[in-house]
Amino acid sequence: MPSPRRRLIALYAVLITALGALAAHQAVRHFAAVEPDEPTPPMVDAPRVETWKDMARKVEQPRGGPVGRAAKVTVPVELRHYTDRKRFLAIQVAATREQEFETPHDYAELVRLIEREKLVEVRPFGDDYLLYGVAGLANDDPFTHYDPATGVEVPLYDGWGDFRDAHDEMSARLDTLRAGVAAQRARLRRMPRKTRLQRRRRSALQSKINGGAAAVRLLEQRRKVLARFYEDYDRRRSVVGEYRLLVDTARTFEGRSYDLGRSADRVRFKARLLSFLRPEARDVMLEVAHGYREQFDRPLPVSSLVRTLGYQRRLTRTNRSATHIDVPPHASGMAFDVYTGRMDAGEQQALMTTIAALERARRVEALREPNDHIHVFVLPDGRRPAESLIALSKQDMAGAPAPRVARPAARRPAATRPAARRPAAPARPSRPGLPGR
Repeated sequence: MPSPRRRLIALYAVLITALGALAAHQAVRHFAAVEPDEPTPPMVDAPRVETWKDMARKVEQPRGGPVGRAAKVTVPVELRHYTDRKRFLAIQVAATREQEFETPHDYAELVRLIEREKLVEVRPFGDDYLLYGVAGLANDDPFTHYDPATGVEVPLYDGWGDFRDAHDEMSARLDTLRAGVAAQRARLRRMPRKTRLQRRRRSALQSKINGGAAAVRLLEQRRKVLARFYEDYDRRRSVVGEYRLLVDTARTFEGRSYDLGRSADRVRFKARLLSFLRPEARDVMLEVAHGYREQFDRPLPVSSLVRTLGYQRRLTRTNRSATHIDVPPHASGMAFDVYTGRMDAGEQQALMTTIAALERARRVEALREPNDHIHVFVLPDGRRPAESLIALSKQDMAGAPAPRVARPAARRPAATRPAARRPAAPARPSRPGLPGR
């Protein structure tokens, strides 16, 4: 028979094993219960929300060391800016023009591209990837038509009657605003200005008057734009047609139905429309994602796909890396962004090595951006555009703000001589941000 001491040791071993198993079980339960930091994208249907969250938890799982820009990595020269800061964007603009890709100004134009099967949908998650931040700025605002000639966005209505209702509502709001500003100006005229306190009060009231006057001017401008489009028969017919196209498409869109009269459905529908790519770009994205998941057993977090020009303009207000040019790469449907803010040095290094190899093979143009994203533009036929077209595109971009660069000294040369590239250098840590380009 075993001695009492051996029986006690065996009992302790069983107890320790049981406690370890219980602790592991509790840790798994706790991990599964924690809500991901990233909100669930609007286009994820209710039955698939928990699956998306499980995958998001794997993206956000602590690595036990520095992640994102804090991780020490060596950025391949292929993922740096050229010495000529405008060349990277000029190549993408030239490729878009060379292939005669249509770039949608608004959601109606995006729907037409989808209907003609120029774009294919990227589901919220797959075996190897997760849409993580895609359509993050989609809102419940009414749909609009973008007028390239004037650069204004025109609200879409279902005919003359809806326009008149909106026009009358604007007129009533204008009357109220004007009356408020007039009353404040009258009050300002009666206010004394002798003491410091009185002058401060006058200054505060003047600020309110200025704000009210600015609101009047903005609303007057919007009312004039509406009238210019809806009081002209041909223009009204065009914008009403766009409204009905969106409504009809949303009613039976890829197996789902969206009521655009409901704000929540407008957000979901916009998010669905922003989840498309051209087939060539989707194939490259899936290829990169498969290699990442095979190596690290985590889904690749994809943060941006196609964008309308209107969505791009909204992004430039909050993200310094987002380009202001007239033909932004994402509008072509050939670009996607990968979020690296949760990846440790090993993951980032492997991912950049993969993408750098694709660039050496002339399949992509890529850049590690200063906000924890890697921007990838897929070259449709495996070659860069002609240098003459790149130069012309760069001239057209002359008035656009130059893209932000993480480390100006570590750029690749502008000339088309790969052998003359400089050695890589560590990147400077930076705070996370929204995807750009």
